[in-house]
Amino acid sequence: MPQKLLMLLLPFCILVAEPVAWAGPQDPGDAVLGKAGEIFVPEGEFQQRYELLPSLRRHRWGGVEQSKTELMVALIAEKLLAQEARDRRLDRDSAFVRDFDEVRKLLARDQLYREEVSGNIVLREEEILLGMAHAKTELLVEFLYFPGREDAEFVRRQIKVGGDFQRMALDPSFNAVRDTATVIWGDADPVLERAAYALAPGVVSEILQAGDGLYIIRVKGIGRSSYFHALAPSVLRERVVSKIRERKERTRLQEFAESFFRDKPGFARGPMVHALADAIHRALGGGPATNPQFLSERVYQECRTSLAAVLQDTLAVAGERVWSVEEVLKRLYARSVQFPDSDARTVFRGVNDLLREWVLQELLAHEGLRRRLDEHPSVRRQLDMWQHASLAHAMKEHVNKSVQIGEAEVWSYLRSKDTLIHVPRVRVRELRTATLEMMEDALAELQGQSDFPGVIARWSTDSVARETSGLSPLFPVTDRPPIGELALAMNVGERNGPVRTKEGFVFFELVEKDTIPQPRGAISTMTREQATRELLRMKQRRTLNMFLAQVGEQRGFDLYRERLARLRVTDTPMTTFRLLGFGGRMFAVPFVDPLVEWINVDPPSTTVVP
Repeated sequence: MPQKLLMLLLPFCILVAEPVAWAGPQDPGDAVLGKAGEIFVPEGEFQQRYELLPSLRRHRWGGVEQSKTELMVALIAEKLLAQEARDRRLDRDSAFVRDFDEVRKLLARDQLYREEVSGNIVLREEEILLGMAHAKTELLVEFLYFPGREDAEFVRRQIKVGGDFQRMALDPSFNAVRDTATVIWGDADPVLERAAYALAPGVVSEILQAGDGLYIIRVKGIGRSSYFHALAPSVLRERVVSKIRERKERTRLQEFAESFFRDKPGFARGPMVHALADAIHRALGGGPATNPQFLSERVYQECRTSLAAVLQDTLAVAGERVWSVEEVLKRLYARSVQFPDSDARTVFRGVNDLLREWVLQELLAHEGLRRRLDEHPSVRRQLDMWQHASLAHAMKEHVNKSVQIGEAEVWSYLRSKDTLIHVPRVRVRELRTATLEMMEDALAELQGQSDFPGVIARWSTDSVARETSGLSPLFPVTDRPPIGELALAMNVGERNGPVRTKEGFVFFELVEKDTIPQPRGAISTMTREQATRELLRMKQRRTLNMFLAQVGEQRGFDLYRERLARLRVTDTPMTTFRLLGFGGRMFAVPFVDPLVEWINVDPPSTTVVP
């Protein structure tokens, strides 16, 4: 197994330990801090998501308790939204299934590493004690380095005793190197380290293969490690155990990888890799650069254009997974891939290395799923958490899409921000009736070529309108909803209706639109666009709060405040990544949308989101 591949697959540390199947009603057990509908919020999940996510107020006096309560309310909101999403079958949406399956593969691959690599490591007490003893000692060694075995064997045969090592003259044709080095336990190549600590001073080793060459070494002196001697025994033991475990994991990983990847169908198509790398190279500028180069939006679009003819061609295969050129390009762009410079060889090497990484990790993920490691209890708990968060996000998107704002609402909002703004005004001619049946009869008469004012005089239930032939004064489009808003979108002479109002039904004709110009500097297109976005966000948040209040009343929820108050947490906010087995990383836990306002909202009597 090449060293580069081994480094790719070996994690440095692990920070935390079809339609998607629903987690279902949960057993509350003993450590539960709250309940939302049929889902309990366990203490373990709360503590993970509290400790491993950032917060701005924890360091303030009283901030920890407030943050705990707010997070608990937000988690209850998440679980309520997740259940609504499930009942509305949002868990069957193809985008949700695709994204959640990616999380499933990451965690299954990580569990595969635990079972095949880290879970197979056994540390013996004698090797820990030996490591602690060696760590306190530094060795000064002399070495001869040879790139080829034949030269190394010839020189070793000439060395009969320790003194020969120093007297040995190296022929320049050997291409050998003589030098000295300090061996510090844990930092040196394991092969050289083991041999050095096993040698008595002055004794010459046999030929040792390490890295990319061969060595012959002799211990010249023994010293004391000031660093390791200064550590407390418990800390020293911890460092030694960590290093021994890391080395054993590396060895076990190599054994597993050599066996697992044998005959596995994983590859990238050379011509397509070259085509993609060449397109990126040209889009980046095609030459050396002083700063790292990113695959930006501009570069992405230029690559799409230049690769248009081959975007759907297969670029890489990993088992049953097939990536097209377009899929790989999108993935590179989504990850904001960085290249040291835009030199053609550098870009090709970067793209090729990433493809190799993705193929290997995909094959490992498939193996994890084949073994059903996503059903392992510890993985299942993590997946439940990610599933609830993802479904809650899908439900929020569904709520947001249901929210609409009209022109009149935007003008009203602008007017509240700046009283100098002239809100557009309209004049209409309207027919008002108390019932739909009366309106239908009036419109039937109007279709019979009767004049509109005459129909209004005969059928309108508004006595003032009968006298004025239904003609209204000019009024701001923000008044008399929804008439003003509908009229704003119409042309003079157009008719609309019937429209239901509190008093009955209205059919109207736009007679006049106000064309008074805005005062200089009172409003600009950008200001209006900003107001529209801001108002939409506010309305979406308000709708979501009302929806949550309504769902909370229907499904029920509870927060066990005494248990929450007893839970001990830290006041250090952080964003934490989980480094995965066989390489890669993900957020340790899903982020929590701080939805807390809904808890004080009175549930509306009408349905908020159909």
